[in-house]
Amino acid sequence: MAFNPFNVFRKNQKILFALLTVMVMFMFVLSSGMGQSDFFQWFPQWLGAQRGAGGETVATVNGRKLTTGQLSQSSQSRLRTNEFMAVLSGRASERLAKTLDDATAKADRESGQVFIRNLLQSRQNNYLSQQDQTQFMMAQFQGQQLPPNAVTVARLREIDRQMQMIDFMASSQTTKAEDKELARTGKLLVNLDATRMFSPTYFGSVGIASTKDAFEFELWRKKADALGITVTPADAEKMVYAELGDRVNEADFKEVFREIQTRDGRFTADALRQTLADEFRVRLTQIAVLGSSGRGDADVAMANQTISAPYQVFQYYKEQADEAAYGVLAVPADNFLSQVKGEPTEAELRELFTKYRVMEPNPVLERPGFKEPRKLKVEWLEAKGDEAFFKAGAKDALPKGELFAKLSGLLVAPVDPVAAASESVYDSYKTGAKMNIQSLWDAQFYRPRADVTDASYAKPGNLAALAAVTAGSLMGFGPPATGPLVMLDRARTEERNALARAQAALFTIPLPGAVAPLGPVGTVAARTPEPLPMAVLKPEAEKKVLDRLARLLCFSDLEKFQTELAKLGKGVDKAGAKDYLDQFAKARGFNRGVSQDFKDMFALYEDKGLAPLFERFKKVAGEKTNPIGFGNLFFNEQDFRGQTRPASSQYVPESYPPQTLRKDSFVGDQLADAPPESALLVWRVGEEAAADPKSIDDPKVRAKVVAAWKRNKARELAKAKADELAKQAGTYGTNPEVIRAKLIDAQAAMKATAGDATAMDRVKYFEIKPVAPLIGGMALMPGRQPWSEFRYDRNENAPYVTFDMTVELLKNRDKPIGTAFVVADSPKDVYYVGVLSERVERSSFEFSRGIYAPLASQRDDMGGVIKNRFQSDAQQKSREMAVNLLKAEFKVEGENEKALAEKGDL
Repeated sequence: MAFNPFNVFRKNQKILFALLTVMVMFMFVLSSGMGQSDFFQWFPQWLGAQRGAGGETVATVNGRKLTTGQLSQSSQSRLRTNEFMAVLSGRASERLAKTLDDATAKADRESGQVFIRNLLQSRQNNYLSQQDQTQFMMAQFQGQQLPPNAVTVARLREIDRQMQMIDFMASSQTTKAEDKELARTGKLLVNLDATRMFSPTYFGSVGIASTKDAFEFELWRKKADALGITVTPADAEKMVYAELGDRVNEADFKEVFREIQTRDGRFTADALRQTLADEFRVRLTQIAVLGSSGRGDADVAMANQTISAPYQVFQYYKEQADEAAYGVLAVPADNFLSQVKGEPTEAELRELFTKYRVMEPNPVLERPGFKEPRKLKVEWLEAKGDEAFFKAGAKDALPKGELFAKLSGLLVAPVDPVAAASESVYDSYKTGAKMNIQSLWDAQFYRPRADVTDASYAKPGNLAALAAVTAGSLMGFGPPATGPLVMLDRARTEERNALARAQAALFTIPLPGAVAPLGPVGTVAARTPEPLPMAVLKPEAEKKVLDRLARLLCFSDLEKFQTELAKLGKGVDKAGAKDYLDQFAKARGFNRGVSQDFKDMFALYEDKGLAPLFERFKKVAGEKTNPIGFGNLFFNEQDFRGQTRPASSQYVPESYPPQTLRKDSFVGDQLADAPPESALLVWRVGEEAAADPKSIDDPKVRAKVVAAWKRNKARELAKAKADELAKQAGTYGTNPEVIRAKLIDAQAAMKATAGDATAMDRVKYFEIKPVAPLIGGMALMPGRQPWSEFRYDRNENAPYVTFDMTVELLKNRDKPIGTAFVVADSPKDVYYVGVLSERVERSSFEFSRGIYAPLASQRDDMGGVIKNRFQSDAQQKSREMAVNLLKAEFKVEGENEKALAEKGDL
């Protein structure tokens, strides 16, 4: 009979069930918990730890091997701990911000409320000032690429400004006690925000990204043991609460830990607290050794043990601020196209075509593109607000009263709208005039300004002088500006004499028995001029009322136009949008235009039909800006996440430049003259989609491929010529004028062989100066001189220059005069030969007055920047030296450089 397992089970079922019951009970005991984890959690972790503890040997420390596996475990725990702190500090920050927001209404208006509100507004703007936001918007408008650290630098600058205001608020004697507490809260908030923005980890003491970071952390932990610095896991939790201003509690601690543990089940509460303790110990150790923890917050209140002699700072100042000048000669590849010899083989052409067939041409890139690019047609409309349509509408609307009541801020419609409006304008004028008179006629004897009041202008003698001199100018006895200048001079003289007579009363000594009803101060007040009367300003006031009303009508009309045209343009049939547009523009007398042809993004600026838009682009972006950036705004748009995507809408009017059509700027206040510039609206009216070429056998396509082959060959010839010129520069000597003359001679020689005027214009000589890591003025007036980090950006001389130009300019600035280099632009269509022609060294006088002087301590001026950067550089060197000393102290041997350089697999 064959074996049957069921027979065995039936015979031994009592024994088997008993064994199964014992096994289940044993597993229940194991899973009931052993410490923080059950058996089935800690055993795999232990097993993995034993396997992970191996790996490649990094070094021996005090005779014991330290492996990549051990360091990886430490890095994993530190990563989760710093992630935990980032989330917890984020909660604390939001609660701090809410505390400040709730308390601003109670803060003292002068010393607290303004500073705290500015801080909260800055935080809402992600610590970017309005000026920086505008600058970045304009860079996008111009199609420019920002430097990699531009946003970071801007945020650091704004955070520094906010910290200075908070420090002033906290130290002011007029600040109330409760407001000083708000200042401390604000400072903690800024520090926490800065830590999350700029520090790769919360603690920032040592990085986590590489095996070298983990090795360095281990050395600092050993130093903490050697110094006897201890922090228990329980103490570490309390330190977290204190560090976050007690804005989080135990419930937050446990909740955030559970969030982290759901992503990494191996991370235990014990491991968290122990790693927190290690992080605090390392931070305290670095403070003891270096005087700084290296944490990335905005204001680390720790002792700084770095002591430097003035000469060291002076040498650093020279390294950062010594300037150089270069002469640069452009060698264009286009001028060598005619020198290309031979013809491409069929195989070469087909290989080139196949490789770049589906790519669009881009003048910024080296590679060609044979795909027909996307093209657009753009239409525009210009409005000034002074068109006859709106002037007539303003005159017609005034008698009705309703619109004008709103315009003038009146509660009810006036009986005589023009008169009431004029009075409203006059009231605004009178308020401003009194403030101006008060600032000019206070008891000061050394007036900082040569301003005059309106009353001095309007005196009969001055008006008569204006009429007489103006008449003489018209008859040929002087320039047209003579009259206003003479009137201004007479007004200033009259104002000065009147003020002198009034202030002389302050020194009048009354005789015994004399009656002085006014007294000296009363005499000054009696002689102080008053704002001009309503009768003088009435004609001008009435004109401003009508002008402003016309602009207001125009603005409202444009808003409605934008909405209506966008609605009509949504359909497939654009006939309705076109008809509405024609009627709207014609009725109002608006100037309008459209591009003459479909153009791709890089050629749109060449379209004559868009000349007014391009002129505005150059005015806003600068005459020297790269013109190809003009098309970026029309071809691309940003979504709500700030990501760029191709723009697809048609007949959707937008202000040009973006976000410039605003009521406050277009309409102005009651005393404003007409805005200096008109409003421009732009929209897309047509599109030709990009298209792949079908075959290289198409004559037009073949011609493009052949041209691309020849361009590659011409680039090789241009580079060879540039290398030859750079070699010749070694014979130019060291005299700056001789070097410039030689380069201009080389330019003339290249132009002589160019052939036509266009080719000659491509051979450019220009100079780049000043060149230094930090560009500033003479630095003789601390706090007044601007500074900036040097970067050579795209311009009319070098429209496609790369960052390599900046690198070469800075790298060669301290080399011998006459040193030359060659660098290509991004498409490698132009090779630039740069020759160091001159050097300007900073003097000890500049250093003593503008950098090292006690007054040169502002963080934003050149002296403050040099000091801060020198300090940062010195601290970095001190840190490196300290790590080397730790290696010697703990007898580190056999460092595995390859293993240390590896990035952590986290």
